[in-house]
Amino acid sequence: MDLAIGYFPGPIDAHSGEVLFHEEFDCLYDANACGVTAPLSLATYLKLAHVVTSLCEELTTGIDAAHRSLSKDRRHTLVDATP
Repeated sequence: MDLAIGYFPGPIDAHSGEVLFHEEFDCLYDANACGVTAPLSLATYLKLAHVVTSLCEELTTGIDAAHRSLSKDRRHTLVDATP
C-alpha cells in the first residue's frame, strides 16, 4: 500500500506517516425539530439521533472513537454506505 487516508487513533510503528491536513466538523441540526437550544452540551448532543455516512460501510467514525475514549456513545439512526 502506497497511501492510506483515514482516521488512525495512534501511530503504527511499522509505518512512517505525515499529517497532510486537519479537518473540522460541523454539527448541523434543527433546534426546533430536535427540541433543543444552542449551544448543545455534549450530553444533549449524545442523546440526539445521528446520521452517519460512510464510503466503506463502517458504522463508526473517528468521532465515535473520540467519544469512546471519554466513555461516551452516540445513537446512530441512519447509516448510508453509498460507494
